[in-house]
Amino acid sequence: MRSGLPKRQSTRFDPVIRRPSPTRASTWRRLGARIPKSAYFLLGAAGIALVGFAYVFVFSNQFAITTVNITGTDPESAYEIRARLNEQFSERRWVVFAQNKTVLFPHERTRANIMSTFAGVSDVHLEVSFPNSLNVGISERTPVGIWCAVAGREASSAVDCFFYDEAGIVYKRAPNATRGFLIDIMYDFRTQSAAAGDTVLSPKDVESVTEARNAIERAYVKPQYISLLGNGELHAGFSGGWEAYLSANNDLSAQAQSLALVVEEEVGVRRSELSYIDVRLINKVFYHFKEDDEVGEVDDVGATSQESAQ
Repeated sequence: MRSGLPKRQSTRFDPVIRRPSPTRASTWRRLGARIPKSAYFLLGAAGIALVGFAYVFVFSNQFAITTVNITGTDPESAYEIRARLNEQFSERRWVVFAQNKTVLFPHERTRANIMSTFAGVSDVHLEVSFPNSLNVGISERTPVGIWCAVAGREASSAVDCFFYDEAGIVYKRAPNATRGFLIDIMYDFRTQSAAAGDTVLSPKDVESVTEARNAIERAYVKPQYISLLGNGELHAGFSGGWEAYLSANNDLSAQAQSLALVVEEEVGVRRSELSYIDVRLINKVFYHFKEDDEVGEVDDVGATSQESAQ
């Protein structure tokens, strides 16, 4: 036999029988035979329940909010809040779920919606009353005074003024009533502008201005306004156009006592001629009259004012 010829294939009969592999359909049939009939019943019931829930929640008027009761605010504000809620009720979340149902009512989303839209609202309490009512309790901000942004503004330019609360949040436009005594006025020389809902004052700012105003009123008279400058510096304005310079970094009560003593003993009847009195150092006071070139100085006022307070 020549080595170059191809090897001959064997024609011997192969007795092994190869069975075809089971098809996917037969596999599913075997699995289906193992599932009890009760499972099919439960799956069918769950499907029917899901369809029913979708119909009630998405398409029908069952559990739809038809009555909205709003308390804690004036009729005009209540009208505006109700209008905003009606806008939300007409929306659908994820293009499917209605927002006007007492079932699964979106409390947090609705609360955030009202809080972000109405700056004068400090808190919202929502309570669903089945089947068709929603109770809305409004807590409004309490004004501490009027805040005005005056940084970089000329005397003749318009000033942004708002009512502010104890948290330092401005929420409603207010008049620039520089000579009003019914509500306290604050001029902020650190800020140029603001919008309703902005936090413009820190808790320390609110505390310092309130403490300064009360201390001056106890020791002397209530100032017409307080100006807030940088580094804790405060200016209190009085009739006649003069100001007192104070510092929130020192004892405000002692500064107010020094102010009252200098006005009484050094200024006297010339109060209308004053330009300013600087009591930031407490025990050393500087004062200046509008027509004078020199600045007056009083030493050891702190000890004298403390004796007067006692």
